[in-house]
Amino acid sequence: MNFKTKNIIYIPTYNHSNTIFKLLNGLKDINFSFDVLIVDDYSSDDISIEIKKFIKTKKFNFNINLIKTKKNYGYAISVKIAFSIFINLTKCNNIIVLHGDGQYDPILINKFKDFLDSEFAIVQGYRDKKTFPKEDQTPILPYLTIKILNYYENIICKTNFKEWHSGFAMYKRNFLSNFCINSLTNTMHIDGNILYISKLLSQKVCSLKIYKKYKKTGNYNYFNMLKYIISVFLFPFIFLIKNKKYYLQKNSQNNFKYDLIDLNK
Repeated sequence: MNFKTKNIIYIPTYNHSNTIFKLLNGLKDINFSFDVLIVDDYSSDDISIEIKKFIKTKKFNFNINLIKTKKNYGYAISVKIAFSIFINLTKCNNIIVLHGDGQYDPILINKFKDFLDSEFAIVQGYRDKKTFPKEDQTPILPYLTIKILNYYENIICKTNFKEWHSGFAMYKRNFLSNFCINSLTNTMHIDGNILYISKLLSQKVCSLKIYKKYKKTGNYNYFNMLKYIISVFLFPFIFLIKNKKYYLQKNSQNNFKYDLIDLNK
């Protein structure tokens, strides 16, 4: 793997061959140096074809690293793999999460520039329809539900985070290397788990207003949303049970297997 800068943009993907070219193309407008780490979670499509097509344009100035897992692990394991690579195989200072589905505009990453050398352990985005009434396309029911869940989780965990659920965030090496990555939840709420650890370790968190896009207003999966809501009602109590000592245990090796894809072939 090739990492020459102090910043990584990590892109978790699963069957996103239809969005990855546009996403990478959008990274050309980022105004600070970075490398890209794409974790393909054993997609059934061939995302490498689209990445190679982008590379052939030669209209970019960042390195692209692509790994493909040996099986479909899910989002949380993809995060654990990326963070483990970030901590153990690079000397980078920051890792930024940009989902491969294209629902977060790559241009929003420029918001992190002023915080690359800051003392904040996490700089996170939170959706705000007041600031971005046209740009934010989160359907109103999920949007309001997320706001209610944020309020609920903040009460239970005694925090004041702007959003527990965006997944659009920048993390510092000094923060992620201070706890066991493998102790994190294997569920979709891994981002919230990391936020809670920042509270346990008394780390500073900064929030930035962002927007989220959807291809169609009607493509929101309300059944998955319902499952997520039910799980969120339980997770704050799980976070509280797993105390600081649990997360600070020795960082053991994981057994998640993946291949590094040669993009030059």
